[in-house]
Formats: sequence, structure tokens, C-alpha cells
Amino acid sequence: TRSITSDGKSCAGSGGYGDIEAQTQVTVRNGKGEILTMTALGAGKASDVKCTFSFSFPVTEGQERYVLSIGHRGEFSYSFSQLQHGVEIHLGH
Repeated sequence: TRSITSDGKSCAGSGGYGDIEAQTQVTVRNGKGEILTMTALGAGKASDVKCTFSFSFPVTEGQERYVLSIGHRGEFSYSFSQLQHGVEIHLGH
């Protein structure tokens, strides 16, 4: 089964990934668990086999770690330097 749906311009998750769509919340916390900022995934761009969401958020240097969570899909930990250069988070295969 496909894990994305697309209308040819935008896309979202489907099936087991049905919770991944434009309004899915992205939360950024520090290493202590304090919320630094929040945003949403925004519109997804479709290809034949994947749905790509590009999002950004304001964050300042000074934390040991920056922990991103996308909906209830776990946590992804980064340094400030990694975030400055951009990161890719892959859900699924």
C-alpha cells in the first residue's frame, strides 16, 4: 500500500502515515525538554515515491541540543551547527 496521497501538486501521508500533513506540528525543545518554538510542516511536495515537507523555525544559539519532534513520530536531536546547515528527517523507508 502507498504511504502518501497526492493531487499532483501537494501531498500528505496516508495509511499508517495519515497523521503527516500540512498542519502536523513540529516542536523544538532544548535538552531539558523546554519548548523553544513550534511550527507546522506546511504543504508537502510530491514525487513518485515520497512526500517532502520543507519547514523552518527561528532558533538562537545557546542550547546544548535541539530536539525536534514531528507529531508523535519520535524525537530527533541536533546541534545548533547542524540546524544552521539544514537537516533531513526521514519517516518510513
